[in-house]
Amino acid sequence: MTDVHLADRKDETWHTGDMKVIRSKLQRPFTVLYEPAPEGGYLVRVPLLPDIVTYGRTIEEARSMATDAIKCSLEGLRKEREPLPVEDSFLQERLIVRF
Repeated sequence: MTDVHLADRKDETWHTGDMKVIRSKLQRPFTVLYEPAPEGGYLVRVPLLPDIVTYGRTIEEARSMATDAIKCSLEGLRKEREPLPVEDSFLQERLIVRF
């Protein structure tokens, strides 16, 4: 797995009357874990944002739910003037344990 870096800044520009408005957006990758649920579908977790636990019936729906949950969490942090978390790197492995 590669290091995670802050991606390029994206700006939206639109005009309202005589004023030009620029709304900045930051893009940032997040590690998302999809766990097959016993009843079907996928349970979704975001290690950097441990309060996020969501579900989707398909991988596409799970991905969409994760995206919405991350946006909501980050917006809440922004409103509370809390620092946004940054995932510097994430090491993952499958560990085989004999017992």
